[in-house]
Amino acid sequence: MRTFLGVLLLLIALVSLSACLPVPVPLPAPTATPYPTYTPLPTQTPLPTYTPVPTATPVPPTATPTPIPPTSTPVPPTPTRVPPTATSVPPTLALPPLFPPIPAGMGGLIVVNYYGNELNYDIGGKLYKVPGSGGRVIIHLPPGKHNYSADIPGRGRAGGTIEIMLGVYRTQSWADR
Repeated sequence: MRTFLGVLLLLIALVSLSACLPVPVPLPAPTATPYPTYTPLPTQTPLPTYTPVPTATPVPPTATPTPIPPTSTPVPPTPTRVPPTATSVPPTLALPPLFPPIPAGMGGLIVVNYYGNELNYDIGGKLYKVPGSGGRVIIHLPPGKHNYSADIPGRGRAGGTIEIMLGVYRTQSWADR
């Protein structure tokens, strides 16, 4: 009987202790804002500063500098010229130029076609076929303004004037925007 009473007392003690435990309260689900919010910080007003009235301070007189008499300075020796001598320079690897040299008295035009189709390009009374997909044609022309026309099958025609400068390459690219 004693064990029964001990167990009963223990059970009553556990039930009374469980009544003291906190009960979980369901929290509302967090909600996300569609964009971050901005909370401005309070601005501080600068405090006025005190500027005292300046007072005059006497400046003691300084000594007068004594001039230094000029002295003769030696003239540096005249350098003698040494004639240049030929030296042996090791050969270097010469890279090919990106574009061919422009003939004397001419300018260069590089026409690039980024369309998938071949471009028919007419300038200076001559028709050039520019391959599609990044193909290019290099044309040498005399300096000045030249009329051109371009025909892209399935795309249309375009034309205008381009200025060619002496000894300079100019690029004209054709592509979708």
